[in-house]
Amino acid sequence: MKKISDLKKTMVLSLLALFCFALLLFFLYHYDNKYFQKSPQPVSGQYYLTEEDFKEQSVFFPVEDWAFYPNALLTPLDFKNQMSDVFIQFVTIGEYNDFSMGRPRTSPIGSATYRLTLHLPQKPAFYSIALPEVFSSYTFYVNDDLAVQVGDPWTGSYKDAVGNRVVSFEGSGKVTLTLCVTNRNHFYSGLIYPPVFGTSQDVQHLLTVKLVLRSAFLMLLFTATILFSYFAFKIRDKRAGIFVLICLTTMGYTAYPVVFSIWTLPLQPWYSLELFCLYATYFLTLSLQNNLCGISSKAAKISEIALLTFCAAALLYTFPFVNTGLPHSVFVILVRCVKYFTVGYLLISSFKTVADGKSSFNFLLVSTAAFGVSVAFDRLFPLYEPIYGGWFLEYGGFFLVFGFGYVLWQEMTEAYRFQMTFTEEKNQLTRQIAIQKAHYLELTEKIDEAIHIRHDERHHFRTIYTLLENKDFEAMEKYLKSCQEKTDHFTQTVFCQNMISDAIFKYYQTQSDAKKIDFQVMAELPPELPLTDTDLSILLSNLIENAYEACVRQKTSDPLIRIVAKYQRKQLMLRIENSYETPVKMKNGDYLSTKHDGKGKGTISVRRIVESYGGIVNFKINSQIFQVSVLLSFME
Repeated sequence: MKKISDLKKTMVLSLLALFCFALLLFFLYHYDNKYFQKSPQPVSGQYYLTEEDFKEQSVFFPVEDWAFYPNALLTPLDFKNQMSDVFIQFVTIGEYNDFSMGRPRTSPIGSATYRLTLHLPQKPAFYSIALPEVFSSYTFYVNDDLAVQVGDPWTGSYKDAVGNRVVSFEGSGKVTLTLCVTNRNHFYSGLIYPPVFGTSQDVQHLLTVKLVLRSAFLMLLFTATILFSYFAFKIRDKRAGIFVLICLTTMGYTAYPVVFSIWTLPLQPWYSLELFCLYATYFLTLSLQNNLCGISSKAAKISEIALLTFCAAALLYTFPFVNTGLPHSVFVILVRCVKYFTVGYLLISSFKTVADGKSSFNFLLVSTAAFGVSVAFDRLFPLYEPIYGGWFLEYGGFFLVFGFGYVLWQEMTEAYRFQMTFTEEKNQLTRQIAIQKAHYLELTEKIDEAIHIRHDERHHFRTIYTLLENKDFEAMEKYLKSCQEKTDHFTQTVFCQNMISDAIFKYYQTQSDAKKIDFQVMAELPPELPLTDTDLSILLSNLIENAYEACVRQKTSDPLIRIVAKYQRKQLMLRIENSYETPVKMKNGDYLSTKHDGKGKGTISVRRIVESYGGIVNFKINSQIFQVSVLLSFME
């Protein structure tokens, strides 16, 4: 019953989060969209801007009614000759992605000219127009002057190239902008992203903010890549490796505004790489989902293979002999199917995992649904060109990556914690086995000595009996004295009556003697103590082990370990002192390990045991002496 209640609560919170995310995208659609800015728009290729317009608005986005001359490369000189036989139409920038203008049987390959006449205030000023990626080569004229050329659009010398460019000029009154574009080998054609126009200062400010935001997003992904790469290498986690690839592919298809703002690059291989990264992200997210949810069915494997095959098809699609006509139409349909399938698969598998009681997947369920909302917005609102931020799918992709990162971080943290606990328990077990082995060897030696003594007793008794018969009392006295001297070394050192503590003290005494460490023990412990043998062993072993290792590292002074252990009035008191040379490092009140980066596992185990009995542990550093005091009370 509780499981159903928790699931209902999760679904309500998920729906609320999705509603908030949808509101965010709707807000961005209206307020971070070049198509929704309340600003003057061109009319029939004429763009009128007054001084009042520049006071009310910093930048403008000329979207509507650009004069468009299909299948023609026209320079300002051609327009001066007053051509009468050239076809003209007026287009909205971004309404179509290529020269086919939405006609299925028309090729996107070809040439075209865009023209816009500005009517600016009479007072001269410096203006700028920012041209996003124009596919796939162009020349841009301001009045009669060539302002910028990217690639080479002219027949016979065609060369593709893509880059973001800003053209600045001083103007007043009537200024004519002419853009000549040729596309021979790409699925996009011409000017498909609305340019930005305004005073040079305002345009530069907008572009800088946009670039900073995009760079911050990429830096966040890069940081996640480095962090999870470390974990993938440290704990050999396949899932972390897949997530690193997701971060890299996400960077691959979102870095283009930064890349093309810095460099002018040819179409290949950069756009092939960008498209491949986009759909490789879908494949990798599905693969990571299967790994996280433990899905290993045949259908899951087929799904992964299908998406991987589509990634190869996307790479092939970027070549010009494939991306026209029927292949282009089929690819567009496949893209939609892949998006819907990926969203559906991630949602169903996440929901099933949450329903099975794995609460850590709640956030992944929400982030997956957010990605689905972004896919829906991308289809419902195609006329969206962000001013500052990113595209709908980029926001959804960010939440999806963040969701996977959150779940994976929890899974890996738990795995790392388990690994550290297992390692510590293994060390404890190894130490206990070594102590037991040393104790067993000592017992074996004592048993062998006892056998020899009993064997020799017959000879001793016979000799004494013979001397007694001969009444040679002086010789008998010397013989008994020599026997006593031989048996003196058979005496066994006992530190205390508690067998566990005594075995541990003896083990470290042997270890210390081998390293010439002065090992002193003053222990008054009864046979039985009110704490478990396991806790007692961990407590003593960790404290003495730390002291022993500190003494082993000493090079100049004489090493010393001094142990005082006493049990009286239902209180166990321990004090362990050791000399040291290596400086003791601390962080946030915890002692750092000298064997690895991070907190000392021994001190953590000691604190945990002491706290479980409601006791007190105190660490104190004097002049070249490190002291640990433990007090456990068993009054109740």
